[in-house]
Amino acid sequence: MTRKRIWIEIGAGLVILTLGILIGMQLPKKPEPIIYTQKVEDNHNVICLNEREYVPYSSITPKARGEYLGYIEEDKQEKIYAWKNYDTSDWIISYSVGEAMLYREKNGKKNPEGIGTGYSWVKGEGDVFCAVIEDISEYQQYTNILVRGLEINDINHRGTCTFSLKEDTVLEWRNVPIDKSQLKVGQTVSIRSVGGASESAPPHLGHVDKVIVLDDKLE
Repeated sequence: MTRKRIWIEIGAGLVILTLGILIGMQLPKKPEPIIYTQKVEDNHNVICLNEREYVPYSSITPKARGEYLGYIEEDKQEKIYAWKNYDTSDWIISYSVGEAMLYREKNGKKNPEGIGTGYSWVKGEGDVFCAVIEDISEYQQYTNILVRGLEINDINHRGTCTFSLKEDTVLEWRNVPIDKSQLKVGQTVSIRSVGGASESAPPHLGHVDKVIVLDDKLE
C-alpha cells in the first residue's frame, strides 16, 4: 500500500468520524428514566413521585402503554409508562411480567374514557343513586340484591340492576353501621357504585362500596 493511499484512507476515516460526531450532537438525547418509589397503604400499593401519589385504578391491556417513563426503584422490573397521550400527572401505567395496571393520582381527574374502578380507595369516584330493594338472595356466600331506581334519578339509573355485597361494602342507617341482615325488600336505599356495570339484563354493578337505608324506620 502506497503512502498516498494510506493518507487518503486516514483522511476518509477522519471525515466519517467527524460527520458521525456532528450527527450525534444533533440527534435528540433520550430522557433519563424517572425513578419512582412505592409504599403500601391500606393493603394496596401506592406509587410515589415527589409529592404525587398514584393508586391502582383498573387493570388494563398492555397495548394501552404510551411512552416509557421509568421504573420502580425497589423493583427495576416494574416499568412505568404513560397512558396513551393522557397527562402523566394524573395517569400512569405500571407494567411487569406481561400484566398492566392503570394508576390514578389520588386527587386526579376522572378517566375521560369512562373506565370504571372497583377500588374504593379512589377518591371522588362513583355514581350515587336512589332505589328500592326488590329482592335479596344468597348465592355462593354472596348476598345479591336486586333494586329498581327511582324516577328522580337520571335516566341511566331508573331501571333495575343487581349488585353483590362485598366485605368492604359499608351499610348504614342514619349514620349508624348496620348488618346486612337488616336490609329488607321494600326499603328505599342510596347506593354508591364505584365500578362499571355489565351488559347483562338486568345490568350487574361491578362494585358497590356503600348502601344507606333512607327510610325513617329500620324494619
